[in-house]
Amino acid sequence: MAKIYAALIRKGIKTLDEVPARLRSTVKALLAENGISAVSEKDEETEEPDETERT
Repeated sequence: MAKIYAALIRKGIKTLDEVPARLRSTVKALLAENGISAVSEKDEETEEPDETERT
């Protein structure tokens, strides 16, 4: 099931936040093996913009 979630995340259909908690670490590992960053929507919201992005 983790492989299915990883594939859906790669395709942009699902996000890491939509993965059940018990599978999340396995899905993160699968994505990392393929060189894909597993940033959740919550992480994206809390990131501060770079100085170059501010106007």
